[in-house]
Amino acid sequence: MIALDTNALLRWIVADDAAQHKKIVAALDAATQKRQRVFIPEIVVVETMWTLRRSYKLTHTQAAAALRELLSASLLVVENETLIAQALIAYGRGRGDFSDYLIREHARAAGAKPLLTFDEALLADADFEIP
Repeated sequence: MIALDTNALLRWIVADDAAQHKKIVAALDAATQKRQRVFIPEIVVVETMWTLRRSYKLTHTQAAAALRELLSASLLVVENETLIAQALIAYGRGRGDFSDYLIREHARAAGAKPLLTFDEALLADADFEIP
């Protein structure tokens, strides 16, 4: 198994640097040929979503679609995929950042509710409260 860092994952997704995109595609093709899986750490997913929204100016909907496509790739093993998928559903409906919903899913998994926040945009969603 190999793993990807955020910058490598972004080159694969957005293909904004032709030379780097070609290299990452070649590396992923080689992994496929060797029947290797590709590990994506949870923090890489969070950084990727943030970068897609802030640096690449993808809309909320476009960023969610990119993550859904990523989660559906059979080549990939995504750390905490179940929590990420649950956070993605909430992100698709909510007004917060993806990371807010992922933090809530981790809190829920630990049996910690509510999640205290000062982010008023999150208060319409379950298990978020202002202290």
